[in-house]
This record gives sequence, C-alpha cells and structure tokens, in this order.
Amino acid sequence: RLAEELEGPVPEGAGDGVLAWPVSGVVTQEFGCTGFSWEPAVGDCAHFHDGIDITNASWTPIRAAAAGIVIYVGWGIGDDPAYIVGVAHGNGLESWYIHLHPRNAPGIAPGAPVEAGQTVGYMGNTGHSTGTHLHWEVVADGRAVDPRLFT
Repeated sequence: RLAEELEGPVPEGAGDGVLAWPVSGVVTQEFGCTGFSWEPAVGDCAHFHDGIDITNASWTPIRAAAAGIVIYVGWGIGDDPAYIVGVAHGNGLESWYIHLHPRNAPGIAPGAPVEAGQTVGYMGNTGHSTGTHLHWEVVADGRAVDPRLFT
C-alpha cells in the first residue's frame, strides 16, 4: 500500500515473519471467506474478510505486532472512512490497525520507528464498523494474508 512512503531504515530484527497479537480480546471474524454481506467478493468467495476482527473495550491500547516504521496514520484508505495506523516491518511485511479512535498514541506519526509491543492506537468504532473492535490486517508483498500465519 503505502510502503513507498517508508522513511529511514527498518529496525534490526523486524520482518522476521513473527508477529505478536496486537490486543487481547474475542475474535469475532476470521480471515477469509465469510457470510458477512459488507465484505467484497474475492476469487471463489462471495464475501471475503481480509483481516481478523478482535473485540475488547473502547480505548483498549493496540500494540505494534513487531518493530517497524509507521507508514500511515489517518482516515480511511479506499471505501472505509475508519481511522488507521499502518506499520512496515521490513521484507515486504506490513501490519494495519483499523477502526481505531482518532487520537494518536504518543510518538505515532508517519516515519516514526516503533518497537514491538509499543502502543500504536486505541480500540475504537470508526468507519464501516458494527461495534468497537480492531480489524488487524497483515500485508505481505502487497497482498492481504492471514495474520495467523505469522503468530
């Protein structure tokens, strides 16, 4: 997506294919084919969900899944007007945190380095959302992939 905006070197140890869960909570929707009508058609799926949805309380801190560089902070990309933070971890791996409260965590701005586990935002209900949750999306080489492959 916006990896071309990456500023500065990717921190050592990033991009090794190991991601931590960004928040605890209840998984309400998995990656892949779904019956949820808001999701677009992809391949053989009439509706496809390109991340994992995790619920918890509003304002729960969302943590970086690995060290990296912030590549995006702001309102929606594409059709969804959600508040988003994106982090590049190196080697074509990115994590995206979507539906956040529109209040930046300390030090979170495009180009800023982040450490694994650092707060990147707060669980919210912005954009096309059915309630307070995090949509955690992982992108590898420009394509959404199942975050569970990296945990």
